[in-house]
Amino acid sequence: MPKIISYKLVSGEKNIGTKEEPIIEPIISPAKIECPTKASFDANYPIAEKEAIPGTIEVSGEFDPEPDNSTTDEVLNTLLGV
Repeated sequence: MPKIISYKLVSGEKNIGTKEEPIIEPIISPAKIECPTKASFDANYPIAEKEAIPGTIEVSGEFDPEPDNSTTDEVLNTLLGV
């Protein structure tokens, strides 16, 4: 499961009054950004900070394991101490 940045943002406005006497209220929506790696988290967190209603950012989960790109030869050489 990736790290998840969850927050609330203002996505628009609605009039809860009348046309003659408007009462404008913000529309608050949830937002979620999934970050499987630290690099994606580091790139997306500043975006969340700009969009979020202050105090609504929550981070949960863990980064996905980094892929092992070692070749068979590299693993064998490491095991054999070569």
